[in-house]
Amino acid sequence: SASFGLIIEGDWPPSFHDARLNGFHVHVDGAADEHEDCPGDLDGSHSVGVDDLLLVLQAWGTSEEPADVNDDGIVDISDLLVVIGAWGTCN
Repeated sequence: SASFGLIIEGDWPPSFHDARLNGFHVHVDGAADEHEDCPGDLDGSHSVGVDDLLLVLQAWGTSEEPADVNDDGIVDISDLLVVIGAWGTCN
């Protein structure tokens, strides 16, 4: 286990889309989840569409963020159904 200090300037809480440090996924306590406002918007476009669907299919069977929408450790049919269920413009 290791601890790192980080200074972030700007809006709080920060929002990270697949944040990585030296190839490792980074979780920031208190940071907004990229799926909070629009669960199926994986590419940050504020809408759910073909590009989001393709991200899920490309990551199928892996644990890759952000395609693992439900954070269960594997990209599968559950994640695909979230994307399809959220199809369209985010509110």
